[in-house]
This record gives sequence, C-alpha cells and structure tokens, in this order.
Amino acid sequence: MKYRLFIVVFLAVMFSSHVFANDVWTYITEINGEELGGPVSMAVEDDGTIWVCFMQRVYRYNENIWTDESANFPDNPLPYVYIRIAVSLQGNVWFCYSNKLVKYDGETWQYFEYEDSTISDFMDMGVDPQENVWCCSDDGVYKFDGTNWEKHTTQDGLMGNGVTRLKVSPEGDVWVRYQTPYLLGKRTGIYSRYFGVSRFNGTDWETFNTEDGLISDRVDDFAFGPNGEVYVSWGSWDERGIMRYNGSKWESIADNIGGSLLCDKNGVLWISDNDYASVYTYNGIEFTKLPDKAQEVLRYKTTKIFDQNGNLWHGVSGGILIYDFTTGITDNDESERQQFILHNNYPNPFNPATTMSYTLANPGHVSLYVYNSTGQKIATLVDTHMSAGEHSAKFDGRGLASGMYFYRFEAGGFEKSGKMILVK
Repeated sequence: MKYRLFIVVFLAVMFSSHVFANDVWTYITEINGEELGGPVSMAVEDDGTIWVCFMQRVYRYNENIWTDESANFPDNPLPYVYIRIAVSLQGNVWFCYSNKLVKYDGETWQYFEYEDSTISDFMDMGVDPQENVWCCSDDGVYKFDGTNWEKHTTQDGLMGNGVTRLKVSPEGDVWVRYQTPYLLGKRTGIYSRYFGVSRFNGTDWETFNTEDGLISDRVDDFAFGPNGEVYVSWGSWDERGIMRYNGSKWESIADNIGGSLLCDKNGVLWISDNDYASVYTYNGIEFTKLPDKAQEVLRYKTTKIFDQNGNLWHGVSGGILIYDFTTGITDNDESERQQFILHNNYPNPFNPATTMSYTLANPGHVSLYVYNSTGQKIATLVDTHMSAGEHSAKFDGRGLASGMYFYRFEAGGFEKSGKMILVK
C-alpha cells in the first residue's frame, strides 16, 4: 500500500511538470509547460489540495492535476508583487497582495480591499482560529474580521512599524518579526532596525528581545511546536542560532544552524539553512542533516509545507524541491538497517544503464523490481535466495523511453523504494 501511495504522488508530479531527481529530492521546474520562478508562498488544505503562489501566478494541485487559478483574482494579469496564502481552520483559502485580500471557500471567490491604497504592500499573512485575517507591511499590522479592518502600529504596542514576517500560532497568538524590507547597509549608511519578536495575545503586544533572553534581536524566522513551544532562528550568515521558548524562558538549542523554520505534525523542527544550502531536522534532542540537494537546484526560499504524505515541499529559486519520505526514510528499525543496505543507484540520471548495489548481513530471499511511470513492472533484477555479503544488479534502459522509473527492494522484511531517471 505504501508503494502504491508513493507512485500516485510522484506520477502526479511527473505528468504535469518537468522533474529530475537526485536521490531523495525531486525538483519541479515546470508546471503544464510553464517554467517556474521561485514560489512566494505555499499552503495545503485538509483534503490534500496544495496551493503554490508565484509572482503573478497562483497554482492549485488537486487530484493529480495542476490548475492555474490566476484568472480568478480581481487583477488580471496579477501585479508583480508578493502573493501570500493561508488556510483557515474553517477550510477557507485566503490570499493577500498589494492592499487586497482574496477568499476562496471551495466554490466562490470573494475580494476585499483595505480602504487606503497608499499603504505599503502586504508582505505576510496568517489566519487565527476565529478566522480573523492578519497581514503585515512596512506600515504596521492589519486585522480583518470579514467586515472591518483594524490597524496596529507602534502606538498600539509594536516596537516598529516595519513588520516583514507574521505567523499565527495554533493557540491563536500572532507573532511578528521586524526588519526594514529594503537593501540597506554600509553603502547607504542606513542600517535595518531589529527589535526581536512580538506576540499579540488577543489584547496586548508583548515583545521579546535581548533583554528578555534572546541572544540576538535580529530574528530570521519562528515556528510553533505541538506543545506550545516556540522556536526562533536568529543571526546572519556568519553568526546564527536557534532558540526555544517554553512559555516562561528562552533557551539556546543551536549556535551554528539557522534559517527558515517549520514544525511537522510530529513536532520535529525542520530548518532550511539558506546561506549554506542545507536542511536539518531537530527531534528535540539532536540535529540531523538531510542529504544535500542537487547542484542544479538554486537557493532555498523561506516557503515550505508538508503534504498529506509527510513529504516536504520546499520553494527554491528555480521552482519546487520535494523531499520524499518513502525514499528518504527507508529503515523499519535499527537492526534492519544494519542487516540490509541498498545503496542509491549510480549513475542517476543514467543512459543507458545504472547499477544498484546492496549488502546483506545474513542470507535470505531478495527481490528487486523496476516499474515504469504507470506502475507496471518492467524488469525483475533479483528474485531469489542470496548469500550474505555485497551484491549488485544492473538495470539496462536501452529500448525504453526517457523518463522516471521506480525500483522496489525487499529483503527479510526490509523495504525500500526509490526513483531514477533515464535521459537519452
């Protein structure tokens, strides 16, 4: 069943986009023949529908089909601005850009506009449990309750009006970070202002900075764990770290890792270290570095989500990068990992042949099959009792069309699936 699910997920991607793989990563550079830039924001609905927003384009991925939804917006074509997205607990999809909000309830589209068109563009958004929509800009923070707008500025408790990141916690608290959104520095003589992070609890704004336990006021991102914990990344490329807030105090959990943050449903923290092009996970005890992405993949962006199957969808400068858990997490337990090892096929991509090697600590029955893009088994590389030790099997793609193929390895209860690409 797991393998069928894996096939469905990746065939859907392949049929609607140009992809290539590097071990556990899949790189989407086209949707329906259109080349992609870097996604601005992404969101996933409870039914598995995925939304991806680019500059001037909004795509929906549902039931294995990509659909361009840009024509449903009031501006056509969409302006060259950031388009942010959030899904409410009520199941509505909200977008913000310029001084506008767009709501999609699954059937109809609605449009709302802040009355002052001279405000700076909305830069980020979130929706609280009561479906109040929160947006931030260089002029402050805005709340929309479906009818009325409410503006928050330094007069209401913000440390600065330049708010460039906003997230709503599962408890409904609104968290923001500060930074002037312009390229300032030594050349101009004007420096960005950093004030730490502020939280709105429904009544008041509370600020956390170096006086309250943060190591640095220069906050990059924040994320929320399932037990109310808050993670904050701080610093720049030469000095960085991650802190955790338990509701009463801050503690440092890393002093050499930073970047954009996201917690999965199991409470594992995912960190995209944009400057060093690396992805890490943190399980509450230790950090683990994921396999490096392909060199062809450009810089990571901050937006990322988890799909229904737990796979990580990550925006990068050239498109979407997906980390496949079916391939990436292959072991059933530690003992199986020691007994059966299947190395990634090499080369990959390949033409016309690729080799898969594997190690058996004990003798046993081994099966290794190859499937095409429709799920049809096209090759049996191994299906017999094998002795302990090192083994290899060769897959020859001569006579086959270019494209993605899948392999399935089974030995003594250990299973691993993967993907490989034939390029002619």
